[in-house]
Amino acid sequence: MYNVNTAKLNEIFAYYGRIYQNGNLLLQILQKDTQDVPDHELYALAAAQCLHLYFEIFTDIANLLIDGFIMRDPGGYEDMVDILEDEEVVSRSTGELLRSLIRYYRLSVKEYLANDEEKTETAFLLIHPHFNQFVDEVKAYLAKELPSA
Repeated sequence: MYNVNTAKLNEIFAYYGRIYQNGNLLLQILQKDTQDVPDHELYALAAAQCLHLYFEIFTDIANLLIDGFIMRDPGGYEDMVDILEDEEVVSRSTGELLRSLIRYYRLSVKEYLANDEEKTETAFLLIHPHFNQFVDEVKAYLAKELPSA
């Protein structure tokens, strides 16, 4: 029997829902000609924070799944994605999305001086509209593997 912390996963899913709704509002603003938007830097910072939270959501969910289903020990963030793909939790396209998120995370945290508003906006516009796919695929996997949860 698997020991998956579904209560924690549901808590993360609920939190993600709130973040995603705010991200949708931010997406509408950033899809406009951002040079004409007052407080443009503030929106870029909000996008960076949203992406950082998506990264935390991804790693928390991946760890809970990998530990709970006793998959194997990941060697790093990319390995987490590989495991989720290998175990058919996520599709290849979602795996690529997660790898893009990892690349952005590394840039924003480890090389934050090299990161700028344009890179943040580009990453946000790429990742935000499709991050729901990750959550949906995880929920589908859980429904298949833990039908009573």
